Amino acid sequence: MNPALMARIQSCLLFCKADPADLARDLDSTPYRITVHDPGEMLLLRGDRFDELMVILEGRLRAVIDDPDGHIMTVETLHACEAVATSILFAPRPFLPVSLCAETRAELFHLSRQTFLELCRRHPTVLQSLLSDMGARTCFLANRLRFSTFTTIRQKLAIYLLERSRQEGNRRELPVSKQRLAELFGVSRPSLSRVFGQLVAEGVVRLSGREVHILDVRRLQEIAETAGEE
Repeated sequence: MNPALMARIQSCLLFCKADPADLARDLDSTPYRITVHDPGEMLLLRGDRFDELMVILEGRLRAVIDDPDGHIMTVETLHACEAVATSILFAPRPFLPVSLCAETRAELFHLSRQTFLELCRRHPTVLQSLLSDMGARTCFLANRLRFSTFTTIRQKLAIYLLERSRQEGNRRELPVSKQRLAELFGVSRPSLSRVFGQLVAEGVVRLSGREVHILDVRRLQEIAETAGEE
């Protein structure tokens, strides 16, 4: 394996804590493949069997669901250094519940499930990273289901910001990815941006790059407790 490819694999979340020399030695004797996909290319369809590890080395993928009328909803955007659908990989029935589409030009690293399990056996840090990744995805889906019960985007956003603030020790400045939030709430990014703009105009929050500064906690609590109008 050439050093440039090894460096990119080592930067991926599943492998970043493994000893570089040991990992390189094992991967040199491990069957793997690299695939490259054009923007808009459909990699896998909902219902396809998913029996190999896929790690994004470059680019972005979208996990999407379509309805009988042809409308497509993005469930999640997956970025470089992320593994794809790790929970499905080890499910009793490993069939994808979503379709996978390349949002940009994407390069992926593939290992068979059995080969990856052997790597996990040899490298405990890879197993730990795998379990952490699976746990994070479970939490994301559980929170998405929970937020779907709230009425408005304003209420969802207020509850999210208040909860994150408490989790961060009542910090008023929170790093927030609007794309990730839109996916968590099950709404479009423009709709979420519009609500952020309303809260900024009302003096409830201030935006600074990717940070949200909470200015009025009491008003945010009122929004969280009332469904109201968008």
